[in-house]
Amino acid sequence: MTDISQKFPKIMENEDPNQSIKELLDLEKDHPLNIEIKQLLSMCYRKLGDNTNALKQLLEALELQPLNHGINFNLGQLHKSFKKHDEAIAYFKNSVTFNPEFEKGINTLGDIFFNKKDFTQSISYYKRSVDLNKNKDNVFAIFRLGLCFFEKANITNNIEEKKNAIKYFEMAYGLSSEEPSIQRNLIGIYNIYGLKNKAIHLSKKVDGVFNVDTLNNEIKINC
Repeated sequence: MTDISQKFPKIMENEDPNQSIKELLDLEKDHPLNIEIKQLLSMCYRKLGDNTNALKQLLEALELQPLNHGINFNLGQLHKSFKKHDEAIAYFKNSVTFNPEFEKGINTLGDIFFNKKDFTQSISYYKRSVDLNKNKDNVFAIFRLGLCFFEKANITNNIEEKKNAIKYFEMAYGLSSEEPSIQRNLIGIYNIYGLKNKAIHLSKKVDGVFNVDTLNNEIKINC
């Protein structure tokens, strides 16, 4: 018997979401409990701007599998697009509770709390992400973790937070030394924390100018 999931890529390649919806609904008649169909339907409805049906499909999928991390994450994304931030956060938290190694969900929560300037919670999620993945494909989370510690150190003047800021900026640089924004910001933090020799050494490798405001103790982030 053919696995129906093999049909999904061709259905979703259709440029007309209405046609994709028609084909998915036809499949759903024979597979009413298939959560993939419901999630794809939700995606198609979103393309059409039909948020009511997009939400309906995801809630039906959630009713079938309430502990599914992917469904919870997609509901978080949908509520985020509605600007219902508390509901979005709740679903994102569910996604990483039901799958503790779900890196995308963890990083999304790190991003949300970073943008809310809640650096303590942001650190908790980015640290969790970095503990799971210290590779180059997760370099943005590593860089953001350094930035969170930098922002906290600006408030607390805590020496350990300063050390952690340097640690994670250097880790990001070690993974992506060719990235100009990481180079500039590492030079910036060296200068701010009085590590002038390190700043000079690294700056010789960097083309262009880095922008540091040492009076205001700020790094001009370009990442």
